[in-house]
Amino acid sequence: NTSESLTRNEITKFIAKDKKAVQKARSRLRASNHIILTFGNILNFACVAEMAQRTNTPPRFLRLFQSEDIGFRMNYNGAMKSLGYELKAFSYESTLEASKSLIDGISKLNPNAKILLTLSPVPIDNALGIKSNICSSVTLDCYSKSILRTCIQNLLDTNYNVKYFPSF
Repeated sequence: NTSESLTRNEITKFIAKDKKAVQKARSRLRASNHIILTFGNILNFACVAEMAQRTNTPPRFLRLFQSEDIGFRMNYNGAMKSLGYELKAFSYESTLEASKSLIDGISKLNPNAKILLTLSPVPIDNALGIKSNICSSVTLDCYSKSILRTCIQNLLDTNYNVKYFPSF
């Protein structure tokens, strides 16, 4: 519940659960012959203090809640804002940097795996609370998919060991 404070014990339990999930994902990546990565959108939360210092904060590949409840989304955005984050659309440069880092990390875990990239056809359905000059979620979705598709092409063009499946 993002409207309530968490105790240190609850936070420790969440961290332990996430560590187990990361360890499981790492094991599965090492054992896989084929890995499919689907790029969704360029929206994520960024630390306001880091942005003020003009550091290049790459997008974080967070597990965001997929609730359709507008009230929940607003509470979640409000909770993140109270922690010093804001929802924003990341730039091409920071998205490409994060994409390369993701591919490099997977390749280090499993250099023999074949990586297939796809671009999700699922649109951004709202942009509640976003800091952007783009007001429409339709326009923001087009912008986001364009940046992601261009990043995928860069990965293909720079001899990364990836292939692209045009599902979008």
